[in-house]
Amino acid sequence: MKKTTQILSLLLTVAMVISAIPLTVSAAAIHHEDNFDWILAGSTLTIMPREGAACVYDDDTSIYPYTNQIETVVIEEGIKEIMPGAFRGYNHIEKAVIPSTCKSLIYEAFHDCTALTDVVIANGVEKIESEAFEGCTALEEIEIPGSVKTLEASAFYACTALREVFLSEGLQTIGEEAFCNCPNLHGVVLPASIKSIEDYAFGYAFNGAYNKVSAFTVAGCGTGGAAKNYADSFGIDYYNLYHIEEGSDTLDFNEATGLLKINFNSEKTKGINDSTFSIYKNKIEAVELEGNINSITNFTFANCPNLRSVKLNNSLETISKFAFTNCPQLKKIAVPSSVKSIGMFALGFEWNESEEEYVGVNGFGIASTCDNAAVKDYINKAKTEQGVTIEWYKTHNLKARVVKPTATTLGYTSHACPCGQIDNRDTFVAPTGKVAGFKCAARTQAAEKFVWNKVSGVSGYQIQISNAAGNAWGKAYATKANYYLFKGLTAGANYKFRIRTYIKAADGKNYFGPWVAIASPTLPASTVLTKLTAGNKSFTAQWGRKAVTGYQIQYGTKANFAGAKTLTVKNAKAYKYAVKSLKAKTYYYVRIRTYKTISKANYFSTWSKTYKVKTK
Repeated sequence: MKKTTQILSLLLTVAMVISAIPLTVSAAAIHHEDNFDWILAGSTLTIMPREGAACVYDDDTSIYPYTNQIETVVIEEGIKEIMPGAFRGYNHIEKAVIPSTCKSLIYEAFHDCTALTDVVIANGVEKIESEAFEGCTALEEIEIPGSVKTLEASAFYACTALREVFLSEGLQTIGEEAFCNCPNLHGVVLPASIKSIEDYAFGYAFNGAYNKVSAFTVAGCGTGGAAKNYADSFGIDYYNLYHIEEGSDTLDFNEATGLLKINFNSEKTKGINDSTFSIYKNKIEAVELEGNINSITNFTFANCPNLRSVKLNNSLETISKFAFTNCPQLKKIAVPSSVKSIGMFALGFEWNESEEEYVGVNGFGIASTCDNAAVKDYINKAKTEQGVTIEWYKTHNLKARVVKPTATTLGYTSHACPCGQIDNRDTFVAPTGKVAGFKCAARTQAAEKFVWNKVSGVSGYQIQISNAAGNAWGKAYATKANYYLFKGLTAGANYKFRIRTYIKAADGKNYFGPWVAIASPTLPASTVLTKLTAGNKSFTAQWGRKAVTGYQIQYGTKANFAGAKTLTVKNAKAYKYAVKSLKAKTYYYVRIRTYKTISKANYFSTWSKTYKVKTK
């Protein structure tokens, strides 16, 4: 009997030892439950959907024996729901992956998973229900995707190690005590989409009474709304992300106009990045950068669907990869000459879901100086490597140069670009050369013809006539020929004429050289013989008086006036003259003309018709 008792005691001891050893039986084969499949490979539990099943994780009875073996839980895409408290108290789980198909992360799903440090929530999950992660005391940070609209009460209550919370644009409601009793969490940045924050959601600890967490701050958008109201109601410092001032750095976002203005000047803010502006993404319509910002990092302004206008600062040197990708409303951007590098897909690209590749934004263009090597290289690579054409709106670095006029060319100020494509000219100066050889080639009582030496390279000539008295300038005429005929003039008038070249410039105006002027009277008015009276070896000529200096009478015995004699009557008032000492009984041919003396030169009218008289 004693021996039997000893044996039973030994068996009991062995049984107790065996029961203390953790169960590590392999479950590597796929297990089929009513609504899902699962497999445990090493320490990783994978819950999988099955075609035709409800795809709901609603029964853990077959998994529960392996609780102490599970360190990673992967819920695959296709699983639509997990049961309340699905992994509550699984205190060896370190990582959990939640699929987008699981629209609601159910009540107490990971409650008291005290080893949990890594939670991946796919974009697509819309709600995190109450107490889903309550008591996850090892969790130090959590990122909530933009698909999540609601965080219910106590969702992360008593996550005592939690230090950072990333709340994406899209979140609308934060329930009561959602982040209460998180003593290491000293602030939250709330997206502009927040509409409701319930009591003691964050910034407080509860131990019989609510006590404010030391130095807790709330960063929100604007001077009103749910974030500001919560901070005011619970005595928490509020930080307006729409207007930030820190030393010489300022950031201001105007929600009414959609304008984001950034002026960074301090050494630590020479570069700007995506995290700075994530809360503005859906509201930004225009961006203006100022100050000493020298780089825009990857994805900084990517995925801004309403961004239409960007003004970059003149000290910017680097625009990194994807900086403005997926901004379909941004059709043109001016890149300053200071930019030395533009990364792949930084400007003018958007993601095409159906083709699963980056494609060019329709009609996109870059404005920059013609010598910007970074822009040239970026546009060339977009064409050769991605097959995307980006318009280059070139501006030119114009340098002024004064060109002096010559005798036959304009002077001007040249504004030319070293690239040779642009040479704008203005401030034109007239040519300096005078027209040579200007003279009257023929004249009558009513007309004068002028000629001059042709000047090469000019657009034409301007010639002008005075009034008949020669004391005032009259109408000017333009011609491209090197001659001009004036008609309809007054006989015996003391006209003056002048001429100059002109060149038509690029501004459409004519620029004139200096005048060359001469006096050139018309021939005086003609007169006729009104009477010829024969006398003894003489004849007397009588004529109509004119406003001239005098008259000339020509007479001879031949009709062609060969060997004829000419006598001058210098009396302007004379109207007759007796020609004597002629041959008796001889026929004489007679004609008369007027003359006028101008500037010591005599100008003669045409001869009158020929008259015939026989002496006695």
